[in-house]
Amino acid sequence: MKLNVMNIGSNFISCVSADIQPDERGEPSSIRITSYGISNSEGVTEGYMTAREKFKHSVLEALKKLAGDQSESVNDFYISITGTHIKGKEQAVQRAWSSEMHVISPEDIEKVMESSRSISISPDYIIISIHPNEFQIDDHTEAYNPLGMKARKLEMKSYVMYSESSRLENLRSALVELGITPRGFFYQPVAAGYAVMSPSDLNFGISVLIDVGHSTTDFAIWKSGSLVRAGSIPIAGMHITKDIMVGLNIKNFRAAERLKLTHGIAHEDLVEENDLIKISELKSGKTAEIPRKVLARIIYARLYEIFYHVKNEINGYRDKESTPMNVVLVGGSANIEGIEKVAHEVLNSPVSIGEVTGFANLPQELKWTSFASTLGTVKLVIRNRMLFGGISVEKKEEKTNKVKSFFSKVKDSVKQFLDEV
Repeated sequence: MKLNVMNIGSNFISCVSADIQPDERGEPSSIRITSYGISNSEGVTEGYMTAREKFKHSVLEALKKLAGDQSESVNDFYISITGTHIKGKEQAVQRAWSSEMHVISPEDIEKVMESSRSISISPDYIIISIHPNEFQIDDHTEAYNPLGMKARKLEMKSYVMYSESSRLENLRSALVELGITPRGFFYQPVAAGYAVMSPSDLNFGISVLIDVGHSTTDFAIWKSGSLVRAGSIPIAGMHITKDIMVGLNIKNFRAAERLKLTHGIAHEDLVEENDLIKISELKSGKTAEIPRKVLARIIYARLYEIFYHVKNEINGYRDKESTPMNVVLVGGSANIEGIEKVAHEVLNSPVSIGEVTGFANLPQELKWTSFASTLGTVKLVIRNRMLFGGISVEKKEEKTNKVKSFFSKVKDSVKQFLDEV
């Protein structure tokens, strides 16, 4: 099975093509990234499109790199998105038959998933994804995957995610203009969790994925393996950089970003007393030396605020402080030295930096935590396919005839677009 995934972030647009080989049971025996493309993201703020033509330019640049020397490919992509305009809530639905036992089929699972779309939400929102948490057959028997089991009734508990319809439709239409067929949308922090946490990790009391990105910090919370909450906070790495720029009187954002990347550290306890930093890009035009601890205090203050907001979200699902909790950090800002110490201090939990697993010969560039949600989307699609009988099963709406290569179709579009900007 081959999959194409696109991740739309405020810092990067990333695309990957994956080849998934099934074993004799239809389960994935290997997942291999066959090509990928990354471009700087323009026209995207806090996860949603704010400048249509700039956004299309960024997508085309990523697609050109993904295509490389390939002469043929497909034009369908699963898309991972984020932003404060995306929300979620839990839902429970059921499907019942007559008194006779019924063998649960892929169509039955699809129908209970479709029933989850009956959830009551504002008409200004549209459902983007449904995440099955738990199946029960005949009111008492839990089943991770009920396919092929006999029952008189099937119940599914899920977490349903939905987006402001105008923002999603604007994004979708821009992609369609580029020749892209979106096969489905997924929420980035949920996808990232499946990239860096194993099933046993997710079943460990409370598991929290925190993606500290460029303009938003996204989070997903699992309780005993069930996704119970996901959302975004409009504070992230960009705000840390702005704090540095203002706090140290740096002349511009880029200079402050360089300082953060080269000397940034999240906690002053990790800095030696005599550790000094030379700053040559002050607004005054002068050069100065400052203690590195000063820079650490600025970074710490903003990170503390970010993790405090996440803690407030977690508190609604953590029964008591003794409930075991595991926190994993991803995203570009997760690379700030000492960030785990700040998160541990605020959340009172073990904290680690996420590491993507489950891919064969993963390119070194994609091992960076910024791409966890891209790779996690591949795993989410596989997880959903397993509910329908294995990864080799093709769903009806995805059966298409052989079409002209997407990348050959957009080559002229790329040239024309670049000529116009």
